[in-house]
Amino acid sequence: MAFFGLPLIFVILAYVMIYFIAQPIIKPVSSVFDMMTGDTIPDFSENQNTNDILKISNLGDQANLISSADMTLPRYGDVYANLTIDGTGVDAPVYFGDDNAILRKGVGQYCGSMLPGFGSTTLIGGHVNTYFKGLEKVEVGNIIDVNTTYGAYKYTVTDLKIVDYQDKSAYDLSANHDNLILYTCYPFGTLGFTSQRYFVCAELTSGSKVKYTADN
Repeated sequence: MAFFGLPLIFVILAYVMIYFIAQPIIKPVSSVFDMMTGDTIPDFSENQNTNDILKISNLGDQANLISSADMTLPRYGDVYANLTIDGTGVDAPVYFGDDNAILRKGVGQYCGSMLPGFGSTTLIGGHVNTYFKGLEKVEVGNIIDVNTTYGAYKYTVTDLKIVDYQDKSAYDLSANHDNLILYTCYPFGTLGFTSQRYFVCAELTSGSKVKYTADN
């Protein structure tokens, strides 16, 4: 028994040691493969890929400019807007939802955030090497245009920041004012998983507010 058992134990220990020693090589290689196959997406929420439809029943009465009853709210996977930032090359369709399939086609709004005009935070993510590659050219003061199916919105960039990928303090989904947060992986020009995220924070400059009505 010892004749077979001891060699087996040594083989197992050897494989374990090789695995841990090779981790610095294995992880980047596997991350690059994941990015190339489109399976790696920015992850900022415990419910990042939820299929829940936006709940607006708690928004209350806002400025009486657009009635939600007159709107067709997007469902998960719908394109509802186009986002551009002059001088940066950013020009992308905006989908409601943020799974892998969506982020291959455009940028995606996290479903736990609000649509533009609903008085809170709109959180939109995209891949660093495709639709949000141009975020590296964004400067404070730039204008972000979000043209939705129900109105045109302009936001002014107020802050740029780099945070750890697990740091959720970069945005506030419970904010009581319209603001836009764009995010992507960081550093720019890298492939695969990175431990940092780049955030572009902007405040609403112009655009119609939405009045929620119970008939919607």
